[in-house]
Amino acid sequence: MLKMIFNDITNKKNLVTYTTLLISFFLVMISLIGIKSISFFGVTTIELLPIILAVLIIISFDNIVQKHKLNDIQSDIGKLSTKIDKFDSDIFFIDLSNEQRESLRNRIKNASNIIVMGTNLGSTLELYYDIFEEKLENKEFSIKFIITDPNPNNQACLMTLKRKYRPISEDQWRNNITNTIEELQKLQKSTSGSIKIGVINHPLSYGGIIIDKDYKNGMIFLWYHSFKTKKQNRPKIILNPDKKYWYSFFLEEINQISNNCQLVV
Repeated sequence: MLKMIFNDITNKKNLVTYTTLLISFFLVMISLIGIKSISFFGVTTIELLPIILAVLIIISFDNIVQKHKLNDIQSDIGKLSTKIDKFDSDIFFIDLSNEQRESLRNRIKNASNIIVMGTNLGSTLELYYDIFEEKLENKEFSIKFIITDPNPNNQACLMTLKRKYRPISEDQWRNNITNTIEELQKLQKSTSGSIKIGVINHPLSYGGIIIDKDYKNGMIFLWYHSFKTKKQNRPKIILNPDKKYWYSFFLEEINQISNNCQLVV
């Protein structure tokens, strides 16, 4: 109790309450040493004062205890919210604003290493090919592309095709993926940076661009692969390391995907 009172006074908390307690204690001591008082309905103020002040003291202490309980509850809520991040408007989007798109391009331009993953990456290359090409002129830059394995003996390609709403033949779908791989191989030969191409025999539930993933300024940008939906604006997620739980959750899965893909020679 004394430690609690000392901490409150040091942090300038509950000063009014403690002042009331001090005055109450002072008045009680005065009454106890026998200061003359006036009789009121047969009861002297000296006789009545200790009872009144005792009640005030109880109320004041109860007020302090309740405030500390409230602070403890608020502290527990704060700790809980920092342990588990929620998907909220800060990280979850239906579409990106022009400002967010430009910010993403700038992040790619300033990155040291990138992982790009998706089913066929056609749209992604359409949007960012110029930046990838420019970045790969730097020998220090590294990028890894992870794409669905188009091999007819593997089922991942067929499973990703079955998600699409628009009818497309299996041969055409495999050709689209094969064309992307060939385009990346040409980019690999024409630039001096480090570029790796990996194929994976597992249907990816999302595509993404992962920038400097192991650094404090890392970023994970993901887009959801939907199942036979008409709408083209698929949910998108932007994660930074300050969202500790979800960043580490997706980073672990992305590392597993990267480790389990087969490099194309």
